[in-house]
Amino acid sequence: MPKNTRSQKRPSSVDVARLAKVSQATVSRVLNHPEKVEATTRERVYAAITQLGYVPNQNARQLVSGRSNVITLISGPLENPFFVDSTAAIVEHATERGYKVNILFANDIDIHEIYKLALAQRPDGLIMSCILYDDPIFEQLKELNIPFISFNRRHQEKLNYVEFDNFLAGRMVCQWLKMKGYQSLFWVGGNLKASTFLYRFNGFIETYRQLYLADLTSDIIYQAEHLDEEILLSQIMQWYAQTPGKKAIAAATDSIALQLLSLLKNKGIHCPEEIGIMGIDNVELAQHAYIELTTVGTSHNLGEVAIKLLIDQIEMHDTQNIAITLQPEVFDRGTLRS
Repeated sequence: MPKNTRSQKRPSSVDVARLAKVSQATVSRVLNHPEKVEATTRERVYAAITQLGYVPNQNARQLVSGRSNVITLISGPLENPFFVDSTAAIVEHATERGYKVNILFANDIDIHEIYKLALAQRPDGLIMSCILYDDPIFEQLKELNIPFISFNRRHQEKLNYVEFDNFLAGRMVCQWLKMKGYQSLFWVGGNLKASTFLYRFNGFIETYRQLYLADLTSDIIYQAEHLDEEILLSQIMQWYAQTPGKKAIAAATDSIALQLLSLLKNKGIHCPEEIGIMGIDNVELAQHAYIELTTVGTSHNLGEVAIKLLIDQIEMHDTQNIAITLQPEVFDRGTLRS
């Protein structure tokens, strides 16, 4: 008896549509944009897919859609908990929407080489947290037909970004420390070529002048592209020994604040009894019961907000500028005393 070649034929989306009693277009929507299809219809299609053992032809779907369903994320290093939180949120949401995420890790030194690698991959979209304030690659990004968005940091041209108000965040840190009765402040910041560090520092020093009627002098500022723990600790210990009054350190990021907690503990200096510490970002680790870092930030994950907007832009072919600045708030925990 001849073999039944028909029974061995690989099931197609037409077969799925016929079994589920829907159109082939509906099957396609369920596979590519399930959130746009009613739950009952989705369940019928999924049941038909399972019953038939249907496997979508990804290559065919890419040819039809003109997309690879790949997004490239350029993230900062994972020793910073901000990037741990944002990377996890970005990958989770992108996966839910049917996208793969290629992750490239960069710092401010090798960022231009990472850009070249990312753009050579021709992803459907580019999401990045490392763009510099006057980054020359920005002109190339505008010319390419690749949707992109930055989060946390932004370019000076204010195009396609999600951030919270960094100037206000720096301002709020200074106001909060003054309100808590701290008389002597020390600022620890980072690379002023990045909008986050630049605006947080500017907000802090402007408010310091207003509230403390003085300028931040170089001996109470540590600002470096790459934090040198030995130099930083030496400067802090000198300030601590020579400065009277209730003391606090304002850190430009929660990552820096967490480093400071460890450094001071190793020196036998207790927080908040002897030195208060306050950060900016509100990373998830800051809420840990053994840390309880007082910080300024937002309850929103900036990476998650950005990836949602980027995918919408990709799928709707929307070229409208995304410019979102969220308002920060104080999360008062345990690293400051009243």
